[in-house]
Amino acid sequence: MKQVHEEGPPKTDESEVFCSPRETAGSAKRVFLAIDLPEEMRNKVADLSVRLQKAAHFTPLRANWVPPANFHITLHFLGPVPRDRIERICDGLGNATSLTSSLRLSLARIGYFPDEKAPKVLWAGLGGEFRTLLGLRNDLGRLVESCGVSLQHQNFHGHVTLARFKSLRGTGAFVKTATSYGAWKGGEFDVEGVTLFESVFTSEDGVQYLPLRRSPLGSGRDSTG
Repeated sequence: MKQVHEEGPPKTDESEVFCSPRETAGSAKRVFLAIDLPEEMRNKVADLSVRLQKAAHFTPLRANWVPPANFHITLHFLGPVPRDRIERICDGLGNATSLTSSLRLSLARIGYFPDEKAPKVLWAGLGGEFRTLLGLRNDLGRLVESCGVSLQHQNFHGHVTLARFKSLRGTGAFVKTATSYGAWKGGEFDVEGVTLFESVFTSEDGVQYLPLRRSPLGSGRDSTG
């Protein structure tokens, strides 16, 4: 357990360090901040994905389906970030997540980006304590900007990506076939923390998401302000 000393009493930082940015090659890394799914919820989404892939077999749809290991809820995609700034984000992540004491979310229904008429992305929708989630996201955004990194996307539509369509061919037939899954409900889950991931592209496995730092939610905001 790592001790971070600031003004006043020492504060315990329970963040998990997976890989220091100094330990890997390259001047910049493609990184993002996200919520990992607990195993039970990951399994439910994986089951939904399998059923949707079976439905796709009856259409000419061509898609890249996200493997269950890569399911997550992106809060901020940062793009290529220099290693020194990643280190600063890692160092401040625990303080940012400690401002949110608890967060309960849910996954339900499927949808499409930008819309079902010309879909490019298939997703599972997010619900639950959305105001608290936005507060957490704003805290993370302030951390990122204080580390000299610009936020790329201000608009937020919480979701778990299930697939990316290679073209519009077959999407109309798939949308019709998958209509019954619009009412899918995965249930609720408690968010345990936030992870800074690195996106790594490999010829064998496609995209891998490597955790660099994971910080738990904390004691919450000081209501006395």
